[in-house]
Amino acid sequence: MRKRLALLAVAASLAIVPAAVAQQHGTSEDPAPEPTTETTEPMLEIENARLGTGVEERELVGETSSFGIGEKAWLWLQVVGGPGGPIEVTWHSGQESYTTELDVGASRWRTWAYKTLWRAGEWTVTVSDPKGRELHTQSFVVKEQPAPEEPEASPGS
Repeated sequence: MRKRLALLAVAASLAIVPAAVAQQHGTSEDPAPEPTTETTEPMLEIENARLGTGVEERELVGETSSFGIGEKAWLWLQVVGGPGGPIEVTWHSGQESYTTELDVGASRWRTWAYKTLWRAGEWTVTVSDPKGRELHTQSFVVKEQPAPEEPEASPGS
């Protein structure tokens, strides 16, 4: 009887060990999980956004939130979480809007857009990701250009 119990114990341990070893090495008889077709899209974020009068050497110059008619407003952006895109920059004035697309080519990406301002009043610029999620909004004002002042006559001229 003892021999039978000993043989059963040995047989049982031999059946368990190969299954445990197989699971450690990924060769289990359980079916492999189905691969998913879902891809995780990058989550783009605006790390820095500023308005100004120009961009030189990939940096904003003349930072301001007030412009004159006929001037260009430049929106300079630092985007993180890419590559992804394109992102949309939309300039709003009254009921009208103007959209342009900008590519995001790396995990940290500087890019910019500009709009020539033709109407006085309150303007807004928004940045959205490819799914339409708003990433940034900024307001600014466009003022009528005052007439140039005549230089004062100097005495004795």
